Amino acid sequence: MTQIINQPDMNLLDIPDMSVDFNSVTSCSCGLENADELLNYFLPYLEDWNNQRYTTHEFAKKYANKGISLWTANDVKKSENGIQAIQIFFRR
Repeated sequence: MTQIINQPDMNLLDIPDMSVDFNSVTSCSCGLENADELLNYFLPYLEDWNNQRYTTHEFAKKYANKGISLWTANDVKKSENGIQAIQIFFRR
């Protein structure tokens, strides 16, 4: 599995479905120029993902009509504000 995920720029729908352990540190990042804006836009969706505990495929399919797709990206650079990833902790 690690060998597959280490390949850059793969849509998560193209690799085996998996669950995210939201009980550990969770982060997401974006390699586009407007990364900060997109990450802030994504936060409510990430919170829903955490609350519902969707698998990666369930989440990607549920929000595909919102223009959200999930990709691996090992080469994401820091945004102009210096944010490379947002760490989010949720309490129930």
